[in-house]
Amino acid sequence: SKWMSAKLFNPPPLASEYLARVIWLPDGAACAQWQDRHQSVLQLVRIDVNTGEDSVLLTERSDVWINLHNMFWPLDRPIHPDECFPVPMVQPRQCELSSNNTFLSRPLPLGSFSFLFASERTGFSHLYLYTYVAGSKDEATLLRTISGGDWVVEDIIGIDLQRDLVYVAGTFDSPLEKHLYALPITNKNCKRHYSTCVADFSISDPPDPIRLTKEPGM
Repeated sequence: SKWMSAKLFNPPPLASEYLARVIWLPDGAACAQWQDRHQSVLQLVRIDVNTGEDSVLLTERSDVWINLHNMFWPLDRPIHPDECFPVPMVQPRQCELSSNNTFLSRPLPLGSFSFLFASERTGFSHLYLYTYVAGSKDEATLLRTISGGDWVVEDIIGIDLQRDLVYVAGTFDSPLEKHLYALPITNKNCKRHYSTCVADFSISDPPDPIRLTKEPGM
């Protein structure tokens, strides 16, 4: 009887061969990671397990292959673009979901959510902040590049939205060492201290991580 009540879902056409990962989202929907046979395309797909409706959240492409990882982290609440610093340049088609300019409304439509996802699109594994707007036919919108540079984020250790921090394990100090670091999620604290931030780094680039471990790396 359990099999009789099971629901079948169709894979996305661009990446239908491998079901690589499945995780639950805050609203009770599932998020599946699909890859094609050559492992050069990866798609994140949100699946409403009650209705069977699905939405592509993100499509990653590579000329060689895409390494799988576990660095997909849904946040406890959706992040609006103007919470980030600098404020992201959102494409008009992503803003104008309706005559009421739904994307820029506050709060975001019920069912919207944000997530962190790691990608090697630059040649190094780094974190990116996305927001998916409920009701949109587009993929999730990239709001911020959270980490960047010639080093690797290896794992997400935890999230503290109240302090606007993500804790990661990475190789910022040396490729031979792994340390615990903190990075801003929205960078909103930099917005409050704009002049200081400009003196420290270009606001178009992610800031360097703050190292939290003192001993030699693992």
